[in-house]
Amino acid sequence: MAYYDDETLAAAQATLGRGLATFLTPSDDPSVVHGGADALFLRNRLRDHVAALVADIRSAYPTVKCEVLWPYDVNYPTPVPVAAPSLGGRLNYAVNLPAEWRLQSTSGLDTMKVEALAFGASLRDLDLVRETVNLFQSFGWPGSALRYLAPVFGSATPWHRELALAIGAGIATNNLWAFDHICLYGLAVPEPKLERRSLLKVA
Repeated sequence: MAYYDDETLAAAQATLGRGLATFLTPSDDPSVVHGGADALFLRNRLRDHVAALVADIRSAYPTVKCEVLWPYDVNYPTPVPVAAPSLGGRLNYAVNLPAEWRLQSTSGLDTMKVEALAFGASLRDLDLVRETVNLFQSFGWPGSALRYLAPVFGSATPWHRELALAIGAGIATNNLWAFDHICLYGLAVPEPKLERRSLLKVA
């Protein structure tokens, strides 16, 4: 969502009684700007916007299932990778993860789909992938209400390992993105079992 469009600025003026603070980077510390009030305003605005969409859709389609696709790479609490930070930041994490979304019971959602395309496809950091896979379960979401989106950007990405981490964490519904890459590279889904690094030859 935009921070400084006319509608948001007007809402900030009405809610905060002043103009919205100017944030310059995704890693600005939200707690030091007016005691965190501006970041909280933005976070609650996101929460309320999604809740309004869900309510409107459910009024027309009562049996609909509503889900948010939540990217952990751009919302990672600290900028990564350490050598050349380009993803994440404290402000992004604070604004884009409403407190209510940490639990299914307060989220207003049926499912939460998590992804971190850059962690697997660009950084190829399976430790960060594992953290992503387990994030919402660590908050208290049941695995049955979670979905995972694994990136397939060519045949050299470790997507099968990423998928294995998600399945191993009890996430039963996993999507591969993008399907055209699977077709383009003729990838086998699911991939065959990985071979071990060393083989024992028996005479």
